[in-house]
Amino acid sequence: MISLSKPMSILVAMAVTALCACTANTGSEASSLSLDATRNALEVTRLSLVITQTAMAIQAAATVTPAATPTPAKAGSGAAPKPTAALTSTPIATVAARVEVPNTGKVSGKMFYPSSSIPPMTLYFENINSNQVITLPIKLNQMTYDADLPPGDYYVYAWLTDYTLSGGFTTCKENNACDTHNLQAIRVKQDTVIVGIDIYDWYATRPLRYPPGVNRPVGAISGRVNYPASHVPAMMVYARNMATNDLYMVNIEFDQREFTIKNLPVGAYEVFAWAKADGQNVMTTLGGTYSVAVACGLTASCTDHQLVTVSVSANQTTTGVDVFDWYDQPSVPKP
Repeated sequence: MISLSKPMSILVAMAVTALCACTANTGSEASSLSLDATRNALEVTRLSLVITQTAMAIQAAATVTPAATPTPAKAGSGAAPKPTAALTSTPIATVAARVEVPNTGKVSGKMFYPSSSIPPMTLYFENINSNQVITLPIKLNQMTYDADLPPGDYYVYAWLTDYTLSGGFTTCKENNACDTHNLQAIRVKQDTVIVGIDIYDWYATRPLRYPPGVNRPVGAISGRVNYPASHVPAMMVYARNMATNDLYMVNIEFDQREFTIKNLPVGAYEVFAWAKADGQNVMTTLGGTYSVAVACGLTASCTDHQLVTVSVSANQTTTGVDVFDWYDQPSVPKP
């Protein structure tokens, strides 16, 4: 049912009244007027229909809800217009980070050492390309080992804990009758096992290899000197590395009775001295040593003049190395 506003209702009513009046006049007046009256009534009807349609269009337009528009911000407020519709966000899927751990291969072998027991040591697996090192502690008398390594090419070698001796996997195997002691590279592949990487070679005259980033460890030797006379002449004291045959020396001034030889690579040494002729850099025919007889006390019963092996450890000074044995010249090494 259509509901008209008040002004529209009045217009419609007036049109209907006029129509009724025209109809009533038709019956009482002359026939000449009947045609005009009919025309007037039809015109009134047409006008009423137009008014009705107009009213209906106005009413339909009034029922349409205006579209929402943003509320403009006041000038100078700095605030952005507020949207009429709420914004929604789509959740973002998250993926936990994964650390890729490379698959490894396994290396195994036997431990050997030129003694009746195997001392504690560290086994090094050095990647030839990256110089990265993986270490494996070896316990006292440990006979075998195995290690998981990322794929790559490696050298395998060992050092005693005090860096006094090194061994490794080289072309030499069970004896020291080798001309070369080069480390032999191994290739580790993913999910494979390499056996027989045995640490046999402890016989190189020089250290096989120091681990990357490890400074060459050194130590020192200190002791006293004497001489079978009323004074101590100027002399040169020597420390000979028994593995490499390298000589390290220190000068002793007239009547100086103590010495220290520094910056010695770790290892085994023999210590001896030669006196200078009248303080010149010319050696005399008289030399002295640090021998078994010195350790014995140099009494008449101390007849062993073999030189004592002196061990030098990293960052340590070996003390008490006294060059007192001047009584067996054939045993004194030549510099």
